[in-house]
Amino acid sequence: MSDLSKAIRRKAASAGKPRIGAVWLIYLREMQDQLRDRRTLFTIAVLPIMLYPLVGMLLLQIAQFTRQNPTSVCIVGTENIEGAPPLFDGESFAPSLIDQPDALELLSYRWDELSEDGGVHEKVTQWVS
Repeated sequence: MSDLSKAIRRKAASAGKPRIGAVWLIYLREMQDQLRDRRTLFTIAVLPIMLYPLVGMLLLQIAQFTRQNPTSVCIVGTENIEGAPPLFDGESFAPSLIDQPDALELLSYRWDELSEDGGVHEKVTQWVS
């Protein structure tokens, strides 16, 4: 060790403070080693840039999928389904046919009521959408 280095060490030891220059030098060397490693750079920079938007889109899709929206079903000509297997139970579908009865809205109309005005296709499309 040189005399200058020994003098600096003695001075630092007597002051009870670390040498800032030495700390800075160690920091720069460690940063240089980290930036040389491609895996570290990928983990620090590239992976979050790709991963966070994908996770955000996935969570958005899950939220939209799990949202409970009622489904509208329009039945036209209910008077013509006599003798068919039980599809209706009063003003709703038979409970054995659907899992979540609250999520389904039933609109039923007699054919003779709709055919008087004409434009049946447009009316049915309007009710369902």
